[in-house]
Amino acid sequence: GGPVRFKPSRSLDLHALAVLIYRFLFRRSPVASLPGVPGLPPWGRGAGSGRAVFAEDGELLSRLRDPAGGTGASAREDPDGLAPWTDTLKLPFTSAGPLSRLFELAFADGLQEPPSRPDAKLWEDGLLRTADSLLPCSGSGCPSGWFAFVPPGPPACPYCGRPYAGQSVPVLKFGREEGRRGGEGTGPEESSLAVFHDLYIYRRHAFNFVPEGPLPSAERQKPVGYFSHHNGQWILVNQNLRDLEILGTGKTIPPGRTLPLASGQRIRLSRENGGRVAEVAVHDFTVGAPHGGRSGGGTSGTGTLP
Repeated sequence: GGPVRFKPSRSLDLHALAVLIYRFLFRRSPVASLPGVPGLPPWGRGAGSGRAVFAEDGELLSRLRDPAGGTGASAREDPDGLAPWTDTLKLPFTSAGPLSRLFELAFADGLQEPPSRPDAKLWEDGLLRTADSLLPCSGSGCPSGWFAFVPPGPPACPYCGRPYAGQSVPVLKFGREEGRRGGEGTGPEESSLAVFHDLYIYRRHAFNFVPEGPLPSAERQKPVGYFSHHNGQWILVNQNLRDLEILGTGKTIPPGRTLPLASGQRIRLSRENGGRVAEVAVHDFTVGAPHGGRSGGGTSGTGTLP
């Protein structure tokens, strides 16, 4: 007649890992129970006998916030001053960008289907992709200071509501050049980088592998270039990429020179084994500009350091 106890297992560890990451990012529990919610089964999405459900399940939230069909405003009161953390409408799990799909697998599917839970490697890749999607918030009182850019819409910080200060955001989508070897290991698939002024680019961006060991070597910690918004134009300043090249043009950019960015460019970052190609999309948010269109009116030439 005592409480049900579960033995340690890999599936429980994967659930705990997902909970830790979610709680660290959102400062709330990802799991809720359904007692007293009319019309919903006791186990949430999928088959099972438990009462736990993903606390951001859309149907569940609509019933919890508004069980009688009213406004449901009282469910989002913030007596402890914890907003936006406690408000899943203001700060939903989708604001985590690339991590949101892993949260769905862990809590929407994985609560009742443990094989669906992401493993540690998927979380590592997701955290790297999310770090590469971050933009700085210019709000002086922002509780975060950073937020994930989710194209194509104009970016705004979900923590304080402040629109992004920049008028455009270049995004580099990384991939392998056709016909070239991929390297010893593989980095995160569908990897991309949201660019802001003075952002550094490292070897892990230029190559399709993850550094070996718990800590990268001093050489791999050094940036190989940085981005700058100079005279209305986004540029990549090459510091240590020997083979930087704009594909289809034959133009190479040696170290110490700059590459103006424009939508549609395909940039080879390295000819070495595992070297990546980056496709550029500049998301322009000025009035009348199409999202993902070209920004700044720059060319595909090269220049000197700004």
